[in-house]
This record gives sequence, structure tokens and C-alpha cells, in this order.
Amino acid sequence: RETTQSMLSRANVGATLVVLCLVLYRVWAAHSFPIADCDETYQFWEPTHYFMYGHGFQSWEYSPKYGLRSYLYILLHVSIGKVLQFVGLHKTEIFFILRTLLAVSSTLCETVFALGVHYRFNGHVAATTQLLLGFSPGMAVAATSFLPSTFAMNCLMICWGAWMMLPPTRVSSRASSSGQTKQKEKQEKHARYLRPPGSLHRPTLALVIVILSAIIGCVVGAWPFPVLLCVPVGLCCIYHQGFIKCALIAVTALVLVSSAVIAADTHYYGNPTMSTYNILKYNVLQAGVGQGGGSELYGVEPWTFFIKNLTLNFNLVFPLALITPITLFLSWLVVPLPVVTKERRDRANGKEATAVWLTGSYWMAFVYISAFYIWFVFWLTIPH
Repeated sequence: RETTQSMLSRANVGATLVVLCLVLYRVWAAHSFPIADCDETYQFWEPTHYFMYGHGFQSWEYSPKYGLRSYLYILLHVSIGKVLQFVGLHKTEIFFILRTLLAVSSTLCETVFALGVHYRFNGHVAATTQLLLGFSPGMAVAATSFLPSTFAMNCLMICWGAWMMLPPTRVSSRASSSGQTKQKEKQEKHARYLRPPGSLHRPTLALVIVILSAIIGCVVGAWPFPVLLCVPVGLCCIYHQGFIKCALIAVTALVLVSSAVIAADTHYYGNPTMSTYNILKYNVLQAGVGQGGGSELYGVEPWTFFIKNLTLNFNLVFPLALITPITLFLSWLVVPLPVVTKERRDRANGKEATAVWLTGSYWMAFVYISAFYIWFVFWLTIPH
């Protein structure tokens, strides 16, 4: 019989090959796909060219009157470009290297997300997730895009991956040994959680990564709208890790990240400002109130636009996502989840290797998918 160690080794080799194939595909896309969005050219590549070579076009979004784009986000890419420029590379070579780095970094963020799915659910679900993401045309385009939405997407995939690696409940250090035992039993009863090995089982570190990646993704790129995707993440972290702990980490991270964004924007726009707030005010707070702002500036697509878009980019996954709440409800009626704990003994090595699969509630399953419906409803209600 195949030992547990050999099974895990074979699974790791297979997962590594999948990631390498995905990286190669995304690198090919970086060198083959055209730039699909004019905003990417004129609002991000042009300012980058200006910082590196001293000339370039400026779009109205960079006017101090509006201040809608983050200079800190641009400077992150300029710093890499400057290094490549210093070693003597041509601007065309720098362009493709930067696109390649965007593609590789996006793929690595997807891998972190898939690891979170693996630890929270199982390897089959994680492999399916990465396969669907890999074959999505939208993900291939987004992975190579120099856009704040791509930056936010990557950060939030890290956020969600780390969130799914978090232990579902906290154990108070002041509790008695019997209280700790009861707390652990409660954790095993009410959560579906594959315990990560070794250093991955660090709740505070994982919590910092969850909160910091979410704040960086929404603030640094001046694209705050994905904060809606963090609602279920935040509520679960507060419930399982404690409000004070989460609030302390969040406030500290927000102050540090916002200070860096404000410093860069204030320096280059010439007046105290913050691009993250400006774009939120322009697209949401001033929308439809006759102040010259709003996401409908260049016209409004019909409400079916996002339905067509998601169908093209994710094919059958989109309609399946729409009916998932119904299937969860029917499953709850027909097949109640039992509490199952399995311990495997590695007889070949004479050591007990414990892997715990614990079934969770259908309620938690809905929490995991709720972000999609929050995001979908939000964009259906915003003229765009």
C-alpha cells in the first residue's frame, strides 16, 4: 500500500507542475496579449514612462483638481523599472519584463488562494479552483494588466488565502487546561479545517497577513471598492479572533499604509490629498448629484453587461455560482453534515501523522461564497 508520505509527495509534485504550467501560460500571455484597456496605457504606462524617461502624456485623472490616481502605486513599478534601466536594458525590454513580473506575481497570489482552499476544504476543491482560474480568459487578461484593480485582486487573493488558513476559534491564554480542552473540542465540532503543518499554524501572523493585504490592495492602488469583498472576512476574523485584536491590527495597518499614500500624493499633486478617497468621492459620493462626477461619465452599459462579462470570462462557473445558495439549502434539507474526525497512522514510519478533516456548517459555506453576491449586487446597482 502507498504510504501517506508518498501520497503527499506525489500530490506536491502534481501541484508544483500545475503552478509551473500556469506561470508559463501567463508569461506567454504577457508577451502576446495586447493592452485591452486604454486606461492602462494612458493612466499607468504613460506616467511610468514619464518618471523613467522624463516625458509622457498626462490624463485628466492626474490633474490636482481630481487626483484620482495613486502615485505610490506608480512608484512601486517605477522603482523596478529604474533598476532595469540602470543595468542598460532598452525600454521595450523593460516593458515586457514588467508585464512578465505582473503575470508571475498574479499567478503566485492565485496559488496562495488555492492553498487556502486546500487547507480549508481539500485538495480536490483546490485543484478544481486553480484549474477554473487558469482557464478563465478574464484572469489571463487581468494577470498581465498594469491596473489598480489587478493589484487589488492579487492582494485580496492573498487575504482570502490567509483567512482560510486561520484557525476558526481562538483559545484564551488565561483559560484553564480544561477550558482549553473544551475550546479545542468546540473548534473541532464547528469548523471544517485541515490543520496546516508547522509554521503555517500561527493565528496572529495569518491575521496580520489577512488585514494588511486587504488594506494594501484597497488603499495603495486607489481602488477601494473591493473592500466589500472583505466584509465576510472581517466579520469572521472578529468573531473568531476577537474585536480588539482585529481592530488594533487594522488601525495600525491603515494608518501606516494611508500615511505612505498621502505622502506620495501630496508631494506630486502639490496639495494635501489622498487618491483613494478622491476616487471614492468622485465615483460614488458625487454620482448623480450634478457635481461633474460619477462612474457614468462616458456612458452607462445596460444592467446585463456584467452578466455577459462573467459568462464570457467564467463560462459555466457563473450560472453555477448563481444557484449555489439553492443547492446549499437543498443539501441542508437532505444531507445534514455529520461531525467527522479522521486520524491516519503512518505505519511505515511508525509515527502517528494526524490529518483532521472536520465538517463545517452550511452556514459557513454560505459565508465563504457571500462575497460574490455582495460584489455582484453592488456593481449591478452602480451605473457604469
